[in-house]
Amino acid sequence: MGQISDSALYPFATQVVAGDSLIFNKASDSAQHLVEFSALVTSIAALLSTRLTARQVAANVTLDDTYEMVVGASGSAITVTLPLAASFPGKQYNITNQGAGVVTVQRTGADNIDNVTAVALAQWASTVLVSDGVSHWSQF
Repeated sequence: MGQISDSALYPFATQVVAGDSLIFNKASDSAQHLVEFSALVTSIAALLSTRLTARQVAANVTLDDTYEMVVGASGSAITVTLPLAASFPGKQYNITNQGAGVVTVQRTGADNIDNVTAVALAQWASTVLVSDGVSHWSQF
C-alpha cells in the first residue's frame, strides 16, 4: 500500500505492505505484532475462502463428508440417506427441495432425526441437520 502518514492515529506502525505485513516503529514490538497480524490475515483469508458447495441430486443418494448443501431437483420422489451420526461429529447438512417430487431425508441404522426416522420435504422446503456425534441428528 504505502506509508501511513499520520503518526498520531497510527503511532505503532509506519507501513502496510501488500495487505499482510505491518512494520512497527519499535523493534521490541515488531516480532510479536507481526506474528499476531500474520495469524489474523491467515484467519481472515481462510474465512473468505470457505464456502458451501451445493450439489444437486435427482436420484437417491447416501451422504458422506463431501456433501454440505444438497439440492433435491427431481420431478419424482427421492431419498437422501444420512450417514451414521457417530461417523461425522458436528457435521452439518443443508438440504432443500427445489423439485416437484418429495425429498425424504432418512436415518441410517438406529440413529434418529429429532426422534423420528425420516423427514419429508415438499417442494421449496428445506432443513439443516447437525450430528451430535453419537446417534442423533438435530433438525433446524
